[in-house]
Amino acid sequence: MKNAKLFTLLLTIMLALAFFSFNGDTPYALANADAEDSQPEAAEPGVDRLYIYSFPIMKNGNALLDPVGPIGGTFTSVLTDPSDSNVVIGGHYEAGVFISFNQGNTWYARNNGLPNLKIQSLAIHPRHSNILYAGTYGNGVFLSRDRGLNWIPWSGGVLENHIIYDIAIDPTSPSVVYTTSRVDRSLMGYICRSTDAGKTWRVVYRGDWFDSLDYFYEVEVHPSGINTVYFSAHEHGFYRSVDNGLNFSPINAGVSDLSARGLAMNRANQNVILGGVWKGGGIYKSTNLGASWQSSRTGLPDSAKITKIKADPNDAYGNRYFATTYTNGLYVSENSGGSWQNRGWNGSHINDIAISPYYPQTWFMATQYSGMVRTRDGGASWSTIMDDLRLYSVTGIQSLGDDPDALYVSIYGMGVYRYVPTENSWQAVNSGLASLEINVLHNDGKSLWAVAQDGLWRLDGDKWQSVILPLAFAGNVDALKSWQASRLGEPFVEQAYRLAPQDNALENTGDLNHLQITAFGSLGDLLYLGTDNGVWLKNAYRWTYLGLDRKVVYTMAIDEKTQSLWVSACGTQNDCQVFQYFEGEWFERSQGLNGAQINQLLFADETLLAVGEMGIHRWDAANKAWKLVYQVPDGLLSITQNPNEPKQLLAGGNGIVVYSDDFGENWQEFYTELTWTYPVLAFSPGENVKFLLGSIESGPFIMEIEQ
Repeated sequence: MKNAKLFTLLLTIMLALAFFSFNGDTPYALANADAEDSQPEAAEPGVDRLYIYSFPIMKNGNALLDPVGPIGGTFTSVLTDPSDSNVVIGGHYEAGVFISFNQGNTWYARNNGLPNLKIQSLAIHPRHSNILYAGTYGNGVFLSRDRGLNWIPWSGGVLENHIIYDIAIDPTSPSVVYTTSRVDRSLMGYICRSTDAGKTWRVVYRGDWFDSLDYFYEVEVHPSGINTVYFSAHEHGFYRSVDNGLNFSPINAGVSDLSARGLAMNRANQNVILGGVWKGGGIYKSTNLGASWQSSRTGLPDSAKITKIKADPNDAYGNRYFATTYTNGLYVSENSGGSWQNRGWNGSHINDIAISPYYPQTWFMATQYSGMVRTRDGGASWSTIMDDLRLYSVTGIQSLGDDPDALYVSIYGMGVYRYVPTENSWQAVNSGLASLEINVLHNDGKSLWAVAQDGLWRLDGDKWQSVILPLAFAGNVDALKSWQASRLGEPFVEQAYRLAPQDNALENTGDLNHLQITAFGSLGDLLYLGTDNGVWLKNAYRWTYLGLDRKVVYTMAIDEKTQSLWVSACGTQNDCQVFQYFEGEWFERSQGLNGAQINQLLFADETLLAVGEMGIHRWDAANKAWKLVYQVPDGLLSITQNPNEPKQLLAGGNGIVVYSDDFGENWQEFYTELTWTYPVLAFSPGENVKFLLGSIESGPFIMEIEQ
């Protein structure tokens, strides 16, 4: 009894520690950014990262959960602290805000009060660095006065449903703040201005004030206190205000490429403005505050697409500028844009860069897929500074019959890995892949198949072989985006369309394209492929279209007993059905679903199960209708079966997994403290009660149930 009490006490202490944050500084009192009189007290930095790491803690049931997998992830933004040389802050696409107190060696999640962890932009107060702004994907602006320990909404009734691309604070008058934003699924952009540190906002420019609808990427306040503000417009170039952001006019004399993405200027060289563009123009330079421009791209690749352009914050380096690119890494100019040199990460997509104001040769970059990286020697060498963070989307988990000890895991942007659970080893298996942005992984019983945006590959030995896809008219673009978002998260999908080479981000051109594969089914030598435009069949000789025109296939399952194919497909988000393909004909099998979207189908013990928006359904063959057998309020995304113990099933959703050990007759729920989303699942080889959970936001986890 004494030992039991001691164990209970220790467990209570550990759980208490797990739910508290331990880092931060005492907040400054700044009148025009305060919404409440009292502020929470922050503890000192330096407490072990273990207790506030980003992975979920199981709240219900007897379960353990451990993060596994390679290090990596996508950061959209990075800041350095103007008052502390050791502090670095990063914003992540799916997992929120992270802060480091030792130049990136260890990281702490800072998300209390953020209902949306999809971070698009960050800003830090130039004088009181405890004050941070976070721009979210679709939930506007949030403010923290305690270095991210706590966040409050700060959209002022104007920006609540906006995607915030940029936040700029006037360095000479920090109560004046600007944002660039766009409403989701629209080309309508906004420039907003606040004179009370973001408590209230006023629209000062709109995307429908151009001759064609447009939106904005970056807003910059000239650092020299000359009442001048600039912004870059997606298709309309550069604009300037000389009355503190109240009125703007175009300044594109000499600019032939109007796909403006960013602007940079500094105090040490006040008249020089550099502007980056997207469609081949590279960089333009003005020496008269934007009145006229000339090309300034010497040393840049011909195809360079500029994502951000930054000036060095150190006055001693007033001629140094930084340009991050879509696929060409980082370029630096030491002569105010006269010429550019690559300083690393060639071939990589860089989202943002921050320069230490204390150590001019120390730079931090937010990358696509490779996480946060740092150089301390001006780009001569780089190191990944992710500690043990895994902040990426798992899109597939499969096993191969001739490799029973391993699982194959696809990670969006990082390719395919062979994972051996007993050794906790991860080995990349990417030879032959033309793209690492794998969004579907399939095992047909003999081979492994991988799908990227425009490609299909089959694993042959240790190398992938490309398979030519047929051309077809594009299917339903909106439905395809919804499917992609369910596997990758909405910000990744939005960015992929927005940055598409043809730059038709939000429209369907109607041209012939390669099929976008979304699902697989296998029956003997036949391979069924679900696509953005119905179902196709591949045999050894040809592709055959089977039907479901302009529907996006979410999932397929084969009934080997009847040799029939079951498909869940959607035309729009509210127009989803289940179909059966039998003896060359399609039959709708949606009765009982009430229009609910089905995300995955599974045959278990000759019983067809479906998981979707309402929970778990079972097909009643006698009545030809679905029956809801287990309701989950937020729905489920995935379901899998243990190949070694077929009676064991596992389903996953948003912050929840449900487990059955009797073919789905009874289910047990397990909730995670953080509501990560689990669109792919697998049972660990040879382990009946260990699962691999693949999340959208934070990589893979091993979950164990003690029975």
